Parts: sequence; structure tokens; C-alpha cells
Amino acid sequence: MRVVVLTALMGAVGLAVAVFANWRGGQDEVLAAGLAAGVCLLAGYGALVIASLFTRPDVAVLGVLGGMMFRMAIPLGVCFALIQKGSWLVERGLPGYMVVFYLVGLLVETVMVVPALNAGQAVRSGSISHRPPVSHPASKGTSAPR
Repeated sequence: MRVVVLTALMGAVGLAVAVFANWRGGQDEVLAAGLAAGVCLLAGYGALVIASLFTRPDVAVLGVLGGMMFRMAIPLGVCFALIQKGSWLVERGLPGYMVVFYLVGLLVETVMVVPALNAGQAVRSGSISHRPPVSHPASKGTSAPR
């Protein structure tokens, strides 16, 4: 479900960006925008997979941090590689489009992952608050030998 929502929203934004890119620079710029969308979409899929692997409340932060690392590393790596190579895609605005799609993906993923984490937190806090207090043998009125 999350993958479908991410794909649909990135596709909708992608259409708007493609119209802008075509107006601004033609087919080469549309190609740069499309590559940026594809890279950020792949990174978003990976981030969602990582977040779904760590759903227990005690390790949910690991899922968020791991997803963040994955979501950031792939687009940054592609940008750095293309800039080092001196690719024409950089001249056509790929890094700028990468930022646009990265932010859209981050927003969509945050809206989907945070409620799931809050639901897990509520379950955990509800189960902890209903536990009876633990009684220790020394607190039952018997004193320890002196």
C-alpha cells in the first residue's frame, strides 16, 4: 500500500515537473528530471522496506534512521558521480530536480511512517501502563537479616 501511494504521488509530481522541464529546456531536461524521479523513487522504495523491517516499538528508530540513510545515500551518490564525471545531465538541472523529488519522497514517506510508529508506541505504552507493579520479597514486611 505504501509503495503504491509513494509511486502515485511521485508520478503526479513527476508529470508537473516534466511539463516545467520541457518548457525550460526541452527533451534533455525532461530526461534529467525523469532520471532524478527514478533515482529518488528507488531510494524511497528502499527506505520503506527498511522501515517495514523494524516495526517493533523498541527498534522503530533504527528503521527510521536506516531508511533515512538509504533515502539520502542513493541520490547523493548519483549526484556526486555525475558531477565528478561532468555529465550533461548536471548541466540540464538533474541536481535541482533530485532535490525536488527527494523532498516529495521524504514528505510522503514521513506522512506514512510516523503514524505507524505512533501506533506502535501507543500499543507499547498501553501494555506497560496496565502491568501490575512488581513486588520484591524484601518489601513484603520482612526485613533482611542484620
